[in-house]
Amino acid sequence: MNRNAIGVLLAVAVGAGAAEPPPAGWSHTLSLGLNLSDGNTEVQRYNASWLSAWRGTSAELRLLADYNYGESSGVRDVDNARAETGLRRNLDAAWFVLANAGYQQDQVADVNYRWILSPGAGLRLLDRRTVRLTVEAGPAWLAEDVGGVRDRYWSLRVAERWELELGSGAKLWQSLEYLPAFDDLSDVLINAEFGAEAALNARVNLRLLVRDTYDRTPAAAREKNDVSVIGGLALKL
Repeated sequence: MNRNAIGVLLAVAVGAGAAEPPPAGWSHTLSLGLNLSDGNTEVQRYNASWLSAWRGTSAELRLLADYNYGESSGVRDVDNARAETGLRRNLDAAWFVLANAGYQQDQVADVNYRWILSPGAGLRLLDRRTVRLTVEAGPAWLAEDVGGVRDRYWSLRVAERWELELGSGAKLWQSLEYLPAFDDLSDVLINAEFGAEAALNARVNLRLLVRDTYDRTPAAAREKNDVSVIGGLALKL
């Protein structure tokens, strides 16, 4: 691959936006999804999500809650919810400390509850108006009931998040969270997400999400990997 081609790929990966960070203040987004079909296969899919984010001069706060429900031919095959909150406090322009708390529930996967509490530190590899890339690491404490088996344990948490503004309200983002248990590094929980949005008007975006949860030790008779594809509208409030 020649140098020009490498330069083009790097420009796409990191963005060519201005060096200043995104503006400070609150932003709120309500996302709603609905998919109904009737005929040889009856399908119902519902999704609701709320995201509030605040960015100040020295700190950031993120609040997220969503719920997904679905049936296929009268059989429930999707029923999960999650809530997350994350606080970051800047140490300087690049480094920050953090505290995260998350809750998950998945009735189909037989996850009655899962709490994840994780302090740590992070680094902003990119922090521009059009592109952001951060990495985080630290310990995590998990409390869960999976298949009726309750467990409490410590793990390592390593995570990254990438966001790219494409202009005209369009954007892409991707996140990955890797949590291996301290007492058994092969016992891994992975949460991943890829999303895309395109603007329909100044306040409404068309959104598509792909989420993947991998649990090395799922409930009995359940799959290790759960993938969800969610489409809907995102309303900027």
